[in-house]
Amino acid sequence: MIENDRYYRRYVKDINSGYIYLQTGLVKKAILNSLFEIKYRLTIQIAKDKKFTDQTFFKDSAYMPVVDKAPTKYAKRLIEDYTHLQTLYQDDNTTKTVNTISDFLSTIVDYVDIHELTNAYLKLLKQINIVVTFLSSNHNHPSNGWFAHRL
Repeated sequence: MIENDRYYRRYVKDINSGYIYLQTGLVKKAILNSLFEIKYRLTIQIAKDKKFTDQTFFKDSAYMPVVDKAPTKYAKRLIEDYTHLQTLYQDDNTTKTVNTISDFLSTIVDYVDIHELTNAYLKLLKQINIVVTFLSSNHNHPSNGWFAHRL
């Protein structure tokens, strides 16, 4: 099968059909990367809510880069990071969000259908948006301002 794929890619011309085949692993890594970023945004939101200053904000661990991005290990590390975040700051406003994110991360490896995965991710983003409102500020939406005037 792999030999056929190599032959096909080398000697058969691509047809522009308007469709792009996305691999599930690629989509999972993109989602995991976004949840890694959201963890930092959530920390910022907690700092704002608790009115931390530069003198009162605390973090008990240094920044740790993600070395292994295999979806299973990456998801497991993110679950640990989110749980640690909740344990460290004991923020009641983010408890439900952290639990929802952790539940999603524990099942992300099980998704094989991209349509189901993206729908579950969009539901998760809507729930995260309740706490971290940066997701709702879409200034480039056609109904908002400058883009509509350029059409």
